[in-house]
Amino acid sequence: MASEVGEEVNVVTAYSSLTLDIIVQAVLGVDLKTYTPGTPFHECYNRLFDPPLVGQILISINSIVPVRWLPLEENRIYKKNHETIHGMVRQIISRRLEEVEKKTSSGNYESTSSSDRKDILSHMIDESNLTGEPWSVDKIYGHVGFRT
Repeated sequence: MASEVGEEVNVVTAYSSLTLDIIVQAVLGVDLKTYTPGTPFHECYNRLFDPPLVGQILISINSIVPVRWLPLEENRIYKKNHETIHGMVRQIISRRLEEVEKKTSSGNYESTSSSDRKDILSHMIDESNLTGEPWSVDKIYGHVGFRT
């Protein structure tokens, strides 16, 4: 990123990755390592939010007339990346629920108020458990799922 004096330096990708890391860490309590190029989440995120020209055109048209159902290669790529990200988020939620269930059944579970976990997902799981009706993956996902 070094440049000559007076030369522009593009930092959009770095700031975008940093923003994604901060949001995911706060919401899900997970370090996605988005700075490591080639990670699946990073690749899908970049493809969804920084699409090539055809993707940008489809996004613009789709805001007026739905076109994501058209059998175009760009739509297939969009759908695949969209499903990958949503699958990863669901997997993170499922793993966390399994962790909590194992710790609860063994008597080793600490609520977020007494543990190091301060992310929103942990608080949601704790609060739902306190009501006596723990939330399902689908219900939690409905609150923390990424809207792409």
